Amino acid sequence: MTYLIVDDEPLSHDVILNYAKEFDFLELAHQCYNAIDAIEWLERNNVDLIFLDINMPKITGISMLKLLKEKPEVIISSAYEEYAVESFDLDVADYLLKPYSMDRFYSAIQRVKKKRLPPEKEEEKTEAFFIKGDKKHHQLRFDGIDYVEGYGQYCKIHYQGEVILTLERLSNIEEALPLNDFLRVHKSYIAAIPKIQAISGNMIELANTKIPIGQSYRKSVKEVLRLK
Repeated sequence: MTYLIVDDEPLSHDVILNYAKEFDFLELAHQCYNAIDAIEWLERNNVDLIFLDINMPKITGISMLKLLKEKPEVIISSAYEEYAVESFDLDVADYLLKPYSMDRFYSAIQRVKKKRLPPEKEEEKTEAFFIKGDKKHHQLRFDGIDYVEGYGQYCKIHYQGEVILTLERLSNIEEALPLNDFLRVHKSYIAAIPKIQAISGNMIELANTKIPIGQSYRKSVKEVLRLK
């Protein structure tokens, strides 16, 4: 995110430069010491953010904002608080009252960052996986699995009324299943949480069957399902 400093005080430039160097995404584009030079520079260049003083000779920061045809994000940096209301009417991102701390500077930068930088893309949620069984690879949707039953070196996946036999271990299948939707309830069983209809004693009731809750899994089952 590129920024421009517009301030007639060299010390103010130094403060901003010193604070801004702590942020990897901030990059200095230019420095101006009056509004006229800044307006001329902006006619030829683009910038994401302006640190703008208000009380400057010839043209004030407020007047400069009104003259700009296209405004980047603006953080006012001023020793005069009486211009705050007018500044926010011009849609500035924040108003830093000199002298300000690094904490206050950080808060202002975060406001701009949320507005200017695109949100991080969420990873697309995987809805299915492939499993080898019966000499072919089956693509199984997670929401079609009722439960998985382990038998030592192989497993039975109960899927949409069918049983798919695979040589995968139960622990390997457990790693492939989404944690929020499946729960290991026994050393030999994994249940699909949305498919659980009821729990009676140590048994989990699904649509067409019941599976046991192992003694060592009771506590985790209660915690995940929020059973009292």
